[in-house]
Order: sequence, then C-alpha cells, then structure tokens
Amino acid sequence: ESRPEPLAVPLVPSAPLSGALASRPGTTVRALPLAFGAAPPSRLVLETTARVFTRTVRVYVEEPDAPARARDPVAQTTWAHADPAHPAPPLTIALAAISGERVLVAVDDGDNAPLPITSATLLLPAWRLRFFHPGPELRLLQGASGLAPPRYDLALLAPRLRAAPAREAALGPASPPGARRTVTARTAFWIVLAAAVGGLLVLVARLVRPGRPQS
Repeated sequence: ESRPEPLAVPLVPSAPLSGALASRPGTTVRALPLAFGAAPPSRLVLETTARVFTRTVRVYVEEPDAPARARDPVAQTTWAHADPAHPAPPLTIALAAISGERVLVAVDDGDNAPLPITSATLLLPAWRLRFFHPGPELRLLQGASGLAPPRYDLALLAPRLRAAPAREAALGPASPPGARRTVTARTAFWIVLAAAVGGLLVLVARLVRPGRPQS
C-alpha cells in the first residue's frame, strides 16, 4: 500500500569538489552519496542559511560505468530569495529514477561567495507491506536487481482490504505512579509469609509426630 507520507532519507553534503563540473567559473559542486546506488522517482530537498541570493542549481548523477553522462544534468532550476528578515524556503527538485553512486549538486554562484548547503534530504515514495503467512519460515529479499516482479494471489484481495474499515484501539486507564511497585511489593510479602508459615508447619509436624514403637 502506498503511504501518503514520503520516506525522508538524509544525505550528507560533501565539501566543495574539484573536477570537470567545478571547472566552470563561479560553480560550486557538492556530492550527495546514495546509500543503495539507486533511487526511484523522488524529490531532493536542499536547505541553506543564506537570506538574499539567486542561484542556478543543476543536479547530476555520477555513474561509474558511464562517467561522460555525469555532465548531463538530470534536473535544473533557479533558487532565489530576497527577504533578509526571513529564512529562505527549502528548494525541492523533482528527480526521475536514478542509478549511480552519488548525486552531484552544482550551484552557479557567479561572483558571489559559495551558497552554503546546510542539509539535503531525499524524499522517497513510502510503502506499507501487509503480510499474512502462517506457514514455515521465509526470507524477505530486497534490492536484488535480478529478481522478477512478485506475483501474489493476495493482490486479488487488494480492493477488499482497502475498503475494509479500520478498527481503532484505545489504551486503558493509566495506573497511578507507584501502583505497580506497590502491587509487586505486596505480592512478594505474601509469598515470603506463606513460605515462612509453611516451613513452621512442617517443623511443628515433625516435633509432634509420635515415635516409632520399639521391638
């Protein structure tokens, strides 16, 4: 089931890089490593502490098997803010499905100081898996590109599951502070007392038991 809330994956921007992309005058390039080497259609969110600026932002995907393609941007937009009294809103860039080791963000600073990128977040589509299986132990495989798309009979029940009403659960009344410790201490007291009484009864029974007749 597709969830309305995206899965937010924080990315750590690197220090400014050098290379072909950074060879353009006034261009600052930072790398954002991808944890799984690929991502479905997603959104890249960038944040900055700058207040007054206008920048052209280009996004590249660095692929080790085709380094020349890293020079073709997969997205390009303008990020601008002109109100020094308020923080700049985050920049959201829509990305198609990508495959590579890291994403490169190139900012055209012109004659200005490099625009600080304080944080980067990748918003991925989130899914919820409902799994019912009373049988033997199974393994959940994820990320194997050679696997065929799954085909489950459970898909026939998808319309019925989506239309089923949800059942809300409510918590019972909360116990007052210290109630649990009081009940535990009281239970332990009665257990100790019962054991002591049982031991005394056994001792008394042995003392009053008549002796065996002598031959």
